[in-house]
Amino acid sequence: MASKSDTSRHAQRGDASGAGGQGTALGSSAPATSSIPRTPTASSAASPSTPSSSSSSRDHSLSLKVMRLSKPSFQFPRLLPCESTDIAFGGVRAQREQSGASLPDSVLSTHLMLPGSFGSIYLGETFSSYISLFNSSHHPVSALSMKVELRSASQQRYTLMEMAMDPTERFVPMQSHDVVVNHHVVEEGAHILICTANYLRHDGDKRFFRKYYKFVVENPFALASTVRRLDNEEMLVEVKLQNTAKHSLMLDRADFLYNHDTFDLRDYNRKGADNHEASDEEDALEGIESRLAKATAPSLQIFMKPNDMRQLLYRLTPRVPHSDANAEVEIGRVQLRWHSTLGGTGSMSSGEVRAPPLPRKEVQLRILNVPDRVVVEQPFCVQCEIRNRTASTIHPHLYITLPLHTQTQLRVRGLRESEPEAAGVLVMGLNARALPKLSPGEVTTIPLTLLPIKTGVQSVSWLQVVDQHQQSVYKFDNIVNILVHPADA
Repeated sequence: MASKSDTSRHAQRGDASGAGGQGTALGSSAPATSSIPRTPTASSAASPSTPSSSSSSRDHSLSLKVMRLSKPSFQFPRLLPCESTDIAFGGVRAQREQSGASLPDSVLSTHLMLPGSFGSIYLGETFSSYISLFNSSHHPVSALSMKVELRSASQQRYTLMEMAMDPTERFVPMQSHDVVVNHHVVEEGAHILICTANYLRHDGDKRFFRKYYKFVVENPFALASTVRRLDNEEMLVEVKLQNTAKHSLMLDRADFLYNHDTFDLRDYNRKGADNHEASDEEDALEGIESRLAKATAPSLQIFMKPNDMRQLLYRLTPRVPHSDANAEVEIGRVQLRWHSTLGGTGSMSSGEVRAPPLPRKEVQLRILNVPDRVVVEQPFCVQCEIRNRTASTIHPHLYITLPLHTQTQLRVRGLRESEPEAAGVLVMGLNARALPKLSPGEVTTIPLTLLPIKTGVQSVSWLQVVDQHQQSVYKFDNIVNILVHPADA
């Protein structure tokens, strides 16, 4: 932080600048300054825009100062590289010893720099402004009232401050009314701070003025989401983030807000998380304090420089099947929270994320209850679930079909790994099985025994469901991927 003497020198310079002083204010009729948080101090930068006023050009008894409160920045001193073997080393060391200065331990100075301009304000941050109404005349005024509003890009008005003095109370010369207003900005685009004052002069003349201060709110992140719907109605949500701010940001939370009654969420971005949602029983047993700590704990620690990009991944599983898979579904939105260089915080939410329609399959087939560990040439059991999505009753039969060369390989026991179409997991038992008839929306489950014959990631394929009445054939390939381990692993 800046030393006390440096701060006082800045403040004295601001007081001495008079009505002609300029600073990092939104625009003011008196000296405007930028400050260390909550402490206005002077700066020498021009304001980003000139305030407009609806009052007449005649003199007013009151003057208005409007300044943005923002944090300072780190100062990087200009260091002269000089080693002990250099000819100039002795002169540089002697000069530093005479001035009492010492070589810094790092490239960062022990001082902080006051903002030299209005700077940038981003969506999700808090806009803070210091407003001072000052009686600069030689006579008191009365019936003073003041109102501060903020008009957003969508023409919404927010009242940040409103005050009215008692009509009998006098606002004497050299008296000031100072206030700090804050507003969490939730819209990007042009915003206007509107300051209005009414008062009564000592001679009974009613005066009024209104001033406007314009600034632009920018978006700190460019965000794009992609939703991929799987055959089992699960959804993969990929979110791409890019830091579009002019400075680095520390992203510490990226939560996907969703309907807990409709979906289960798996977050692949948390560090050290077990990546599963707690059950209702676990939730009930867990203490309120630990749940609160878990909810407020940072889920990420991602440092993003300007223009850096990151990808986030979430998996949503419906708790109940959707009645209409052909329609778009609103599944939630992404909420971000970040910190800036000196601890300033910001948060924002994306728009509603929509899942595209799922290509409709009249008959759905799923493989369930796959073991966690599968070893080559060791059979294992799974459940095969078949769902009727048609509008009529079907009489299904399950068929296991294999490519001709795979059947030949099995007969001669010559399994060649180079065959791209060779099945890596076989279904044991009968090749044709009659299933019970299924009404619309009805589900049946049958056990299957699978035999893995190749190591690595293998898929279960070559299954067909045939409706004997309608003579409709439904083919299923790459139903599920299974990691097959070697026998000696």
